[in-house]
Amino acid sequence: MRIPGRAAQAGLALLATFTTACSSAQWLAAGPASRYVRHEPQRFGAEALGRAVVGDSSGRSFLGTEAVARVLATSREQLLGAGLGAAWFGSLGRGLVTLDGTPMLALEHVPGSVLTIGTLRGGLGVGYALEKSTGRYASPWPDPSFHHLVKRSTVLTVELTGAIDAPITRGAEYSVSVLVGIARLEEHEMVPAEPGELQPFLRPGGKLHFTR
Repeated sequence: MRIPGRAAQAGLALLATFTTACSSAQWLAAGPASRYVRHEPQRFGAEALGRAVVGDSSGRSFLGTEAVARVLATSREQLLGAGLGAAWFGSLGRGLVTLDGTPMLALEHVPGSVLTIGTLRGGLGVGYALEKSTGRYASPWPDPSFHHLVKRSTVLTVELTGAIDAPITRGAEYSVSVLVGIARLEEHEMVPAEPGELQPFLRPGGKLHFTR
C-alpha cells in the first residue's frame, strides 16, 4: 500500500519538529560522601550518580526532565535508588552551572535487614567545557526559513549534592557529597536562516530544491 505524498511529508514534518526541539544530556559522577543519622556516629563513604536529561534549550540555558540512578556505600549501609526530577543547565562561554532536584525510591541494606526508602536529593554544580562543537543544518521541515543548530559539548563538572533519606521503619538519614564527573550535552535549536544561506524547499513530486 502506498502512502500519499502529502501524508508522508506531514509525518516527516512532525518527526522533524520533535527531534529538533529535543535536547539531551548524560552525566556520570562520583566522589566522597558523609552520612549522618541522629544519635549515631557520623559515617563516611562514597557516592555515584548517573543522570540522563531530556528537555528544551534556549541557547544559553537548558531545562529538562532527568532520570537519576544513585549508589551510596558507607561502612554500615549500602543504598541503591532511582527517580525522576528536574534539571537545569546554564552556560556562559565554556563555563557551566547545573542545578537539579529529584525525588527517588531506594533500597538500603543495613546489617540484618533491607529497608525501603523515600529520598529527596538535589545538587548545585559548576563545570568547564573540555570540548565544544556547533553544527548548522538546513531542512525543509518544519520551516525552510529556519535552520537546525546543534551544539555539542563535553564538560568536566564538580557538584555539591545533598540528600534526605527517609526509611519507613526508622528516622531520617542525611548525606552530603562532593562529586566530580563528566557531562555530555547536545542542544538543539531552530534559528532563522541568515541572508544568503541556502534554504531547502520541496518541489511537486517530493524533489528537494535549494534556493537563496
